[in-house]
Amino acid sequence: MTKNNNSKFNEQYIKIEMDNPKYPIELLALKNPPKQLHCIGNVDLLYGHKFAIVGSRKFSTYGRRITRDMSNFLSKSGITIISGLAMGIDAIAHENSVENIGSTIAVLGCGLDSIYPSSNKNIRKKIEEYGLVITEYDFGTKPSKWTFPQRNRIIAALSEKIIVTEAGNNSGACITAELGVELGKEVYTFAHNIYSQHGIGSNKLIKDGITPLFSIDEILKDYTMVNFSQINHIETASSKISDEELAILNYIQLNGETTCDSISQKLNISIDKVSSITTILELKGLIENYLGRIFAIK
Repeated sequence: MTKNNNSKFNEQYIKIEMDNPKYPIELLALKNPPKQLHCIGNVDLLYGHKFAIVGSRKFSTYGRRITRDMSNFLSKSGITIISGLAMGIDAIAHENSVENIGSTIAVLGCGLDSIYPSSNKNIRKKIEEYGLVITEYDFGTKPSKWTFPQRNRIIAALSEKIIVTEAGNNSGACITAELGVELGKEVYTFAHNIYSQHGIGSNKLIKDGITPLFSIDEILKDYTMVNFSQINHIETASSKISDEELAILNYIQLNGETTCDSISQKLNISIDKVSSITTILELKGLIENYLGRIFAIK
């Protein structure tokens, strides 16, 4: 990770490039993963459990209540909420997470030096202090119509689950949902009043096969949490977890089961080193292997 020489951001700013072990493994599933992430805030949030909450800029009282209740519930459950820091549903999700002392990640469609929309200036300051703001765009990049759909693919890739709390017709949230389906993510939404323009997109998603939710807490049914963002702080008999060990742990968690060859190819680590690290992780009791070659989280 590298620091920026822009004095405006000082020690808050970190740049994570693709060849860095801290680069989020989930982004490698994209056909066009970002070459780097510009970050302000707590980068450890990238390695814990993350759910996206997205929706339209224009919202109803119903959509606001669902978003508020869902973000409150997930924050108190230890889930980091990802959204796009847009007006409307995104802002509600971020704000309620911060207010509940929860963690949140804002993915921007512009450079870090742009505040967009200006109405979210105060929310962004809170996220920089208590959460994380990231973007793939260099300083000086202004928001535009094409940067926001690009931003949505990062939200979809980083999230374990994607929740569309309310979406109107042709909402950008529906694009995030579609990208999530393509990436094999679990995507959810809530049924909406058929006479309301605010929920046309949500109802279309259900018609297209997206899983409908009938209660707030249903999202965590049968969900087991293992927070790897804390692994860096675990003391073991031998040593702390290294960056490469953490990268491999995250990759194994993402894939469920995997092999040394797969880890080596995706993370660009030599097969000998992968074999050595997986042996260490087994001794530390963090992973286990089947048939001597397939690894899974213990």
